[in-house]
This record gives sequence, structure tokens and C-alpha cells, in this order.
Amino acid sequence: MSDKDPISELLHTPVPQILWHYTSFDGFKGITESRKIFATDVGFLNDTQEFVHARSVAERIVQEAPEQGALLFPWRESLRKIVESSFGSALFSENTEVYVSSFSEHEDDLSQWRAYSHRGSGVSLGFDLSLLRPPDHINSLVCFAPCVYKPDKQMKLIRFALDLFVTGGQKYWTTVINELLKVDHKELLTMSVEEKVKLISIIEGHRKWGEQLDALAETTCVQVWKLASLLKNSTFEAEKEWRLVLPVGREKKKLKYSRKFRAVDNSLVPYIAFPLDEMPEGKLPLRKVVIGPGGHPKAESAISRWIDSLDLKVKVEVMRSKVPYRATT
Repeated sequence: MSDKDPISELLHTPVPQILWHYTSFDGFKGITESRKIFATDVGFLNDTQEFVHARSVAERIVQEAPEQGALLFPWRESLRKIVESSFGSALFSENTEVYVSSFSEHEDDLSQWRAYSHRGSGVSLGFDLSLLRPPDHINSLVCFAPCVYKPDKQMKLIRFALDLFVTGGQKYWTTVINELLKVDHKELLTMSVEEKVKLISIIEGHRKWGEQLDALAETTCVQVWKLASLLKNSTFEAEKEWRLVLPVGREKKKLKYSRKFRAVDNSLVPYIAFPLDEMPEGKLPLRKVVIGPGGHPKAESAISRWIDSLDLKVKVEVMRSKVPYRATT
């Protein structure tokens, strides 16, 4: 295993100076007026494989794993259990909701004008989000990082989390088996199948093994959860998405931000309004506004006057898209 921690590297990827959020004019008005941005329930995003994608990667790693490690350690079965535990834990249960607010590294991208701003009649908002990431010492489940699209990198990340679990598990297993046998490990070679099955059952029920494994499993589940929120299908790679991921317990008393609902053609969509002005600066971190290619000829003037009226206490540059796109009906 590499000495480098690819999960930590991903979660600490330097935040670009400006990240962009594509939205309609109505969305722009709401964000700047309220100083809040919507974070949408992950189940209502445009990737239908959210979270499922990460699980398929993990299950493939389980299938490729050896059946046993040293001293009868049940390698594959331990991996299977931690994958089931990770995706079946409270983090993925009906008691927890995961909300996501999306940004892009692209300020003026044709595909995103089409997808997120009413076919070009909207804006791309440039935010300085360098202070949005929670400090490490807080140990928060909230994360802010770029999405991962390449299958080989996704496999590397999930494998790293699971390898740490298996390596720790093998260590604990060896400690317990040494206590139980109290003889040379060669004794295992002379055991019958029935004796080996009995020994494995005894170890799995051993208090020390259970306690140590539970602590290791908790850490692994959190790592897998964070990765699951950032792994996306490769067909979305062109979006160069960054995500602010907010886990929220369903119990009302645990909600820091009020859950709301907005109507779309075929459903109500749960969301929370995340306050951007709660960042350390204490003000809306908006720096630039790009008007989409379908914007009104006078939109630049109107937006500048709107920003002035809000007294945001920041300088906001307003410009027009350079994409030669005209929406057709």
C-alpha cells in the first residue's frame, strides 16, 4: 500500500480561487437577496447512480479479494461485512438525508448553460469559497471537494479505505489468535476443517476482537461515506464539479438549517438553504457574474444596479458569456 493517503489528498485538494454556480435569473436573485444557496437532497440530483456507483466499486473489490489472509483471517468476508455496514449504516439509512450544493471549475461552459440555466438564459456566479471547508480539528462529516470521475481513481480511493480496514483487522485477528492458541502457529496446519471453523467462530465472538473491529469499522464507514458523495459516473466529467456535502439527521431537533421543499414538474424536491455569509468573512463571497448567452441585451446593466442596491460590501464584476449559443424552441 502507498504511504500517501489518496482520500486525505482528495479532501484537501486546494480550492480554486473562483468556483462557479450556474442558475437561472430567479435563482441568482434569491441567492444574492438571501445570502443563501440551495443544497439539494442527493436523491433528486441528475445522476441516477448517486451513492449506488460507489457501492458497485466496493463490491467489485470484495469479489477480487483473497478468501483468507494470514492465520485463517477471513479477508473477503470481513470486506463484505464492512461494505454492507458502510452502505447500510445510519449514514445511508432513512434516518439521514444528504444534501449537496454544486459548483464548477468552468465559468462559461456551453453544456452547463444548457443544463442549469434555462438553455442559456441565466447566470454563472463566481464565488470565492476558499474558506468554506471545515477545519480538520472539527472532525465534521461535512466535506467540500472535487468530484471523482475516472474509474481507476475511484477504485484506488475505495480500495485504500478498505485496505486500511483489512490491515487493521488482520493485526487485531493475529493478536487474538495468539492469546487463544498460546503455541506456535504451526498448530493451525494440523487442525481439521471442523477445528478451524470452531476457532474462527471463537475469535469472531471474542470481546477484544469485537471492540477493536467496531472502532476500525466506524472510521472506515465515515471514509466510505465521504467518498460515496464525491464519486460520479464518468459521463459527467466535463462538468468539473465541486461539491459541498451536508449530512442532516431527520430528527427535527438535529436540523441546523430548515428543510424546505420546492416544486418541479414531477415531484417536490427537499433542500436546505445554506447561508454563505456564515463563512469567516461574514459576507457573501460573490466575486463575478457571467450573463448567459441567452441573456437580455440590457441584463448587464440591470444586474449591476441590483447588486448595488443590496449593499453586499464586496466588488462584483459583471460580464457576458463568450459562448455563441442561441437556444431554439
